[in-house]
Amino acid sequence: MALFGTQEKLPNFKFKTVGDVFQITLTEDSGEYHVKNFVDGKPGDHLYWSPEGGRPQTLKDIPTHLQALARPLMGAVVTGVDADGVAYRHFLSDRQLKAAQDAYKAAVKENPNHQFKNCFEQGGVLAALFEKEEPGKGPVPRKVIVFKYQPPTEG
Repeated sequence: MALFGTQEKLPNFKFKTVGDVFQITLTEDSGEYHVKNFVDGKPGDHLYWSPEGGRPQTLKDIPTHLQALARPLMGAVVTGVDADGVAYRHFLSDRQLKAAQDAYKAAVKENPNHQFKNCFEQGGVLAALFEKEEPGKGPVPRKVIVFKYQPPTEG
């Protein structure tokens, strides 16, 4: 990862239609990032887990005497290229992070001889499918994205 925001900006996966698929060969090991709250489609403050429990909150929403104990809400970031050579950087949080973690766990079971590094590894293949829509909390349906991960081949 580059320092001081000098990292090249790459497109994120854009799931528009049920059936959309993105498949990338990872060009680096996955990393972590501190998840931000989005307000009206724009990134806002970082999110934290309060010691009191509940949903993630911004630091200013956590009582002052508990702020030092708050844990950052972390997500994963994957970077790779598709079959056409288009580079992507996709940020995983919330339901997509859980679905990607499930794909990772399935890959561990399916590849018992692979020495996993506890991340999506450079050279591995990560595929994401916009499987269906489900009712959301408001008028906008929630997109269900499923992932498949294949670790890099040995040698």
